[in-house]
Amino acid sequence: MNIDAKGIAIIVVVTGAVVAGAYTLGMRQAAQTPAVATTVAPQAQLPVAGALPAQPGALPANHPSMPPQFDGDTVAPGFTHFRVGNRNVKGMLADGNIVWVGTSGGVVRYDVSKDEFKTFDVSTGSLISNGVFHLSKLDNDRLAVGTYGGGLSIYTLSTNTWKNYNI
Repeated sequence: MNIDAKGIAIIVVVTGAVVAGAYTLGMRQAAQTPAVATTVAPQAQLPVAGALPAQPGALPANHPSMPPQFDGDTVAPGFTHFRVGNRNVKGMLADGNIVWVGTSGGVVRYDVSKDEFKTFDVSTGSLISNGVFHLSKLDNDRLAVGTYGGGLSIYTLSTNTWKNYNI
């Protein structure tokens, strides 16, 4: 699938409109949402199907065993942990053994089979803006990354190159 200049221009314009709309909606919601701290009492938790627990907050008898508590640096068996710092995860895309994670600090490429990850951001020259809000595959060799304020970035996997489009 080849994208000509007109197609890219349309994608950039649509991406800009989506970003502007999302920003406007977010600002409206922030202005209308009161800042209230809430906590959920253990008895307010929804029960898992089956027998109810004897004590509030306890697990039902038929619930699978839970892993032990971890100290924040220990990794649960079967789970990989890597830090995204103070960045928020905005989107994820699973592509075979690769998981792409779009964050407010760039794109993380995580290889599940090798348990390795790499970050692409402004400091690596990959993106014009670190605020990622969209990830999708264009074809088997290209990843589209929509960013806040940076436009559209296309990553070509076979050549390990980025091309950025913005107004």
